[in-house]
Amino acid sequence: MALNHPVLDEAWGLHRSGDHARAAELYKSVLRTDPMNADALYLLGLLYGQNRQFEDAQQFVGEAIRLNPSADGLLMRGYALQQLDRHDEAIACFTEALRLNPQFSEALLNRASSFFRSGRYEEAAADYEWLLAIDSDYPFVRGNRLFSRLHCCDWRGFSDEPREIAAQLAQGKRVIAPFDVKLLSLSPE
Repeated sequence: MALNHPVLDEAWGLHRSGDHARAAELYKSVLRTDPMNADALYLLGLLYGQNRQFEDAQQFVGEAIRLNPSADGLLMRGYALQQLDRHDEAIACFTEALRLNPQFSEALLNRASSFFRSGRYEEAAADYEWLLAIDSDYPFVRGNRLFSRLHCCDWRGFSDEPREIAAQLAQGKRVIAPFDVKLLSLSPE
């Protein structure tokens, strides 16, 4: 990542090498002299997220995307909010990321996950369907879609889906989470 800022370049190098304490100090030193530096805000937020300090992560990345909106920044803030169980705010971030990039698989996957965790199973299933249209081999999505549909008693495609999942599992594809394989023996009767 070329940041065209010597202190940020040094901080990013430290960050990548795992020296998070020194990297954080350098990011903060940039922000003391330039509090509107979107790159420093974003990278400090990224660092906080990597250290599971999700409140700080969402705050700093939120400031960065306020200054310089990006799909990646919205994804990162949404993920931090998701980890804080603030799913409505996370969904808003993922939705905005998808507005900027409708093919952004990670934003779609995370929005589907937040929908599911919020009990909004139909919306989760619709997002998993959209994700499969983008990438039919995206790991675990076929199983997640099936599981979401079952939560809202939507049996569409259920007679064929378990066979397709089983066939893809036999090919070594990651189509369903290990514990969700139990769904394959269910029936609508």
